[in-house]
Amino acid sequence: MPKNNDKIIESKDEILANVLWKLLELRQFLTSSHTHTAWGSAFKKALTTLKSNTESHHEQLFSALELIRFGYLNGNNLSRSYYTPPNATTEEKKYILLISRTLSLVPAKFKGVSWNGPLSRELLAFNSFVKAMNRSLRNLCEMLTLSMFLNGDCVKDRQDYLDIALSLPFLYDVNTAMGIIVKTYLEHVIILSKDNNDKAAIRSHIPEALKKLDGTFTGCINVKADLENGLVFWDEVIIAVNSLKTSGAISNELASQFINANNWLSSRRP
Repeated sequence: MPKNNDKIIESKDEILANVLWKLLELRQFLTSSHTHTAWGSAFKKALTTLKSNTESHHEQLFSALELIRFGYLNGNNLSRSYYTPPNATTEEKKYILLISRTLSLVPAKFKGVSWNGPLSRELLAFNSFVKAMNRSLRNLCEMLTLSMFLNGDCVKDRQDYLDIALSLPFLYDVNTAMGIIVKTYLEHVIILSKDNNDKAAIRSHIPEALKKLDGTFTGCINVKADLENGLVFWDEVIIAVNSLKTSGAISNELASQFINANNWLSSRRP
């Protein structure tokens, strides 16, 4: 940020860049010299490793890493489970819980009609943590922006204040829709597989499980595309988790939850 005789920041993009740099530093993704910490390296690696045509997941990945750091993104129950597939093992239930929590950070696209799909008490409980954290991060971004203007670091006579506010991250609350979509899909795969652990047999039921999604989530514009986008995000989280495990930033036990869930998911994803 400009100090003393440094040039005053004029453009919106420069303001946003400074806010994001400071956010990453305060949340320990960057050091004061703007080098990556273990968390910053994991964040960068996850965003740059995969080459995908799907939408960007910068905010969602940032939230996921913060939730992992705080100990909330894992496969442990927050409340009593009211429904699970009758033939799902205890481990499979944990895998579904972890995967659905992770994907619930990604928004789904709707037709503008009311929600008519199933609900999940477990995901709603998890979502309360997500909302509280994301709103705090949004407040932090707004205060960093305000500080720049109050300190005279930016040109104040401008017409794009609203545009700046709308461009700051964590503007919208996330809901549980994507988590419920992937949870329902995986439960359908388990039910259709009927305890058959043969990978070829499991994959043979995937088209039918996807077809059931269309009938369940009629308010989604393209539920299959949403699921694909969510699973790309899951792959990014796995890359970040592996990086954090290598650096020792998270425990092997927590990393194993993600890795084991990913191995289980590999034969069940579309």
